[in-house]
Amino acid sequence: MASNKTLQILFTAIGIGLFVAYVLIVFQPFGTDDFRHPNKNLFLAGYGAIITCSYVIIYLLFDHLIRPRLVLIGIWSWVFEAVLLVTTVLLSLTASFFYHHWFIGSQINWFTYFGFLILGGSISIIPIAIIIVLRYQLKNRNIQRTINKEKKEEVQLVLSSNNKSDEDVKLTPSTLVYVMANGNYTEVYQLEGDELKRIMLRNSLSNIQQQLPEHHFMKVHRSYIVNVRYLEKVYTQQSNYFLLLSVAKVEIPLSRNAISEVRQLCTK
Repeated sequence: MASNKTLQILFTAIGIGLFVAYVLIVFQPFGTDDFRHPNKNLFLAGYGAIITCSYVIIYLLFDHLIRPRLVLIGIWSWVFEAVLLVTTVLLSLTASFFYHHWFIGSQINWFTYFGFLILGGSISIIPIAIIIVLRYQLKNRNIQRTINKEKKEEVQLVLSSNNKSDEDVKLTPSTLVYVMANGNYTEVYQLEGDELKRIMLRNSLSNIQQQLPEHHFMKVHRSYIVNVRYLEKVYTQQSNYFLLLSVAKVEIPLSRNAISEVRQLCTK
């Protein structure tokens, strides 16, 4: 079964090819209205087929053989996209040039070839720019949609108390900075703006730990559980290890057993 990416390439190529064929047949630009041939419409539709095939060949080739070997971030991803489109246009124009001269039986030479490339290339600049802008907007829209989806779907934490008369504490994982044991109670520190809010729960630290998603929280000391996204650095003081959090510069004692793993997380 073809992947979603391959299907997207195929549908895009077919759409571009059909659009080109429609423009050539209906509007007949570049003097094609004076061209007379019994199979004229079929001939003009051939350009659309060439563009479709060129797009599929270039994008499948790059996506399966070249793109996986590259690391493209930021502006370089759009430079790469522009290179793909320009390469597709060059291949399409070259194939269209030979198709044109094969169909009408005219002589082929470098002068007419470069003239064909210049004419076709100048016409393609605007469509290329439009496609890049549309893809940029689509990509940003998809990124924003994903961010909004993650915000909406972020699992709400419900931390319960052993005292049935106490209300449960509801919060999101991103706002829970750390949890500290304090006798028969557990202190929950939640981020509100730039400040930490303390919430007291009558429950053991081990019971609270079971209510937390393990991939986001880590027990770094027998009395502390921290949110890994707020780890900043590990330091020593009088042979004791401490963990500095990025929020409010909170200092937390660090167990020797957790030093190695916490240091690795701090470097990410």
